[in-house]
Amino acid sequence: MSSLLIKNGTIVNADSEAIGDVLIKDGKIVSVSQNLAAPEGAKIIDATGKYVCPGGIDPHTHIEMPLGNFNTSDDWVHATRAAVAGGTTCVIDFIPVAKGESHSEWIDKWEKTATKSTIDYSLHMSVVDWNDEVKAALEKAIAHGINSAKCYLAYKGRIMLDSDQDFLQFFEFAGKHGMLPMAHCEDGEIITYMAADLVAQGKTQPKWHPESRPAWCEGSAAKHAAGYAAAAHSPLYIVHNTCIDALNVVANFNAGEYPVIGETTICHLTLTKEINSNPNFDIAAGAVLSPPLRTEADRQALWGGFRKGILKTIATDHCPIDLQYKRRGMDDFRKIPNGCPAIEERMVLAWNYGVDKGLISPMEYVQATSTNAAKIFGLWPQKGAIQEGSDADIVIIDPKAKRTINHDSQKSAVDYNLWEGLEVTGVPVMTLSRGEIVWEVEVKDGIAQYKEGKLTATEGRGHFIARKAFVPYVYGRKIQH
Repeated sequence: MSSLLIKNGTIVNADSEAIGDVLIKDGKIVSVSQNLAAPEGAKIIDATGKYVCPGGIDPHTHIEMPLGNFNTSDDWVHATRAAVAGGTTCVIDFIPVAKGESHSEWIDKWEKTATKSTIDYSLHMSVVDWNDEVKAALEKAIAHGINSAKCYLAYKGRIMLDSDQDFLQFFEFAGKHGMLPMAHCEDGEIITYMAADLVAQGKTQPKWHPESRPAWCEGSAAKHAAGYAAAAHSPLYIVHNTCIDALNVVANFNAGEYPVIGETTICHLTLTKEINSNPNFDIAAGAVLSPPLRTEADRQALWGGFRKGILKTIATDHCPIDLQYKRRGMDDFRKIPNGCPAIEERMVLAWNYGVDKGLISPMEYVQATSTNAAKIFGLWPQKGAIQEGSDADIVIIDPKAKRTINHDSQKSAVDYNLWEGLEVTGVPVMTLSRGEIVWEVEVKDGIAQYKEGKLTATEGRGHFIARKAFVPYVYGRKIQH
């Protein structure tokens, strides 16, 4: 592979920001400094006036996931190509498994399926039962470089564990083996009751979905999960925090033996539940996800969560579902498949709503979209950093460039876009994956020509990134008993 030199960009890491150059050779960053000389034959990229950031890491995706008799809209090729166009260079996807199925067999299946990825990737385990087969599967996962696993306190009778004892034993297992347990925090018992009660009253439209899963229900479940983790001497990663109630739990429990780490999603940072009341069913149902969208006060509190250090990562929970399947719930919101697409828009929206509006700094942007995920899940410093020896996964952002988000120009295969017609500022204009330019878009008169962008990430070029147990960022502050 030939050398590549990025010149005169503002290089942003999680803890630094300075104008300089980045020299890349054979897919690795070999030098970060000023006034670097270009090796003979090197390609030179002038990044003057642009930000040079670590490629995005999306720690929460559901790619090609089976949902009954259909899959989520993006297969591994479409999803990861969409990610590349958005400035993301690595994803961590959840291995899908249903109750009663072999967790071990799903590891084998997903390891094979994911090889289609166009960018580097890793995997999380899902835990939907608790028995000897699952324990053996988790030991297998660790041996295969999968150091994290998620349980669900919601979706009773489907993927929720059966008892408090199961939850506690899962956390005990994770702590003993150095895994990072993750939790979807909503009270499944309460949700089942409240949703049925609303429908019995004739309240069947999408706008009732958020009312069936109130914020206090999320906060209560988060407190339970954090309690299990504390009792089990285990860390905890709470996925998609959406509300003030959940933020308070993360803040209160994070001072314990092990960290309680908070994630949120770009959907919850940019949208509110008002969209679920849109008279157009497709628009309203297209934004049905769980936990649901919340109030404007909650949305603002999430941004504040980053400034206060409560939240660490901006993920997507990318779960694209075509509208034909969303329409199955036209007469009953409970039948609307939950999930939204966001893998393509995450980076530009985080810049537009966060950096451009002054809510977070460029360094905080890098922390939330890349570096923190790398450190939490054991990818750092191979990923999530612009420094010597790291993979040359880089996104170059033009802070002045604008584009209008629309379905017509998106790379994702899903048939709608949640942010249709929204003009955003701060466009990823070039993406490098292991030193290869896999996305490039021209800017004319301040407008990124997104539809015509050059996307060259090919099927199967992604590498699986194995992750070791007992990640220092997570297990480094253990108090000895």
